[in-house]
Amino acid sequence: MGLAVTVLSAVFLATGGFLFGYDSGIITSTIALPTFNAYFNRPSDTITGGIVSAFQGGAILGTIINMLFADMLGRRWTIMIGALISVFGSSLQAGAVNMAMLIVGRFIGGVAVGQLTSTIPMYAGELSEAKYRGLLSGLLQWMLSWGFLVAQWLGYGCSFNNTQFSCELSTLSTSHLFD
Repeated sequence: MGLAVTVLSAVFLATGGFLFGYDSGIITSTIALPTFNAYFNRPSDTITGGIVSAFQGGAILGTIINMLFADMLGRRWTIMIGALISVFGSSLQAGAVNMAMLIVGRFIGGVAVGQLTSTIPMYAGELSEAKYRGLLSGLLQWMLSWGFLVAQWLGYGCSFNNTQFSCELSTLSTSHLFD
C-alpha cells in the first residue's frame, strides 16, 4: 500500500479519536447550560454525575466486548459496528426526552468509543509501513484533542443561545459521521 493511501486511511480512522474527545468534552458545557437545566428540571449532582460517568462505563464495556469479539469480527467490521453504535447512541442523546434516555444514550455512545479507541490504533498500525507506524497510530490521540477542543468551543457558543436548540445541538455527537 502506498504512503498516501496509508496516511489517508490512518487520518480517516483517527477520527474515532475525535469521537472520544468530542463526547468526553461536550457534556461538561452541556450540563452547565441553562436550557439543559430547565429542560431536565435541574438535575441533582448525583444525576449529573450519572450522566457524565455513564459514558465512561460504556467505554469500559466496549473495550471488554472488543477483547471477546474483535479478532473474530476483524478490524474493519469492528470499526463499522462501533460507528453504527455511535450513531444510535448519539441519536438517543440528541433526542432525549427524559433523563433516562440521555443516560442510556451516553452509555451506548461510550460503548462505541470503547470499541473504536481500542481498535483504531491497532488497525492504523497494521495498515502503515513500519517506519510510519508510531506516527500514524498516534493520530488517534491527536484527533482526540481536536474533538475535545471542538466540543469546548461548541459548548461555549451554545451558551449564548437561550433556546432549546442550544442544548440539543451540544448533545448531538456529529463525530460519528467521520468514522
